[in-house]
Amino acid sequence: MAVSVSKEFDINAPLAVVMEVLQDIPALPDWSSAHSAAEVLTTHDDGTPDKVKVSVGMIGINDDQELSYTWTDNVCSWSLVESSQLAEQEGSYTLTAQGDNKTHVK
Repeated sequence: MAVSVSKEFDINAPLAVVMEVLQDIPALPDWSSAHSAAEVLTTHDDGTPDKVKVSVGMIGINDDQELSYTWTDNVCSWSLVESSQLAEQEGSYTLTAQGDNKTHVK
């Protein structure tokens, strides 16, 4: 069964700061209650996370996943490489600056 979710919100922080938080994969469990662990396995040449391993739990289902990340100046996207529960997963955060100190996230 395919599931698609979309959510938009604003964060009172500059786009660059929001992107730094997204790139700090080991801190993912600090702000995402679904994640109990996260680690960077490999990085891109520019130092951004490439392959990532996460432990995720939602609605009684736990999963260990390997994800492949890509980055631009305002987009963080990922796709599932391996999972014990899922066959496919694609996701992204698209950031848009809203002045100097606010970022819209989709």
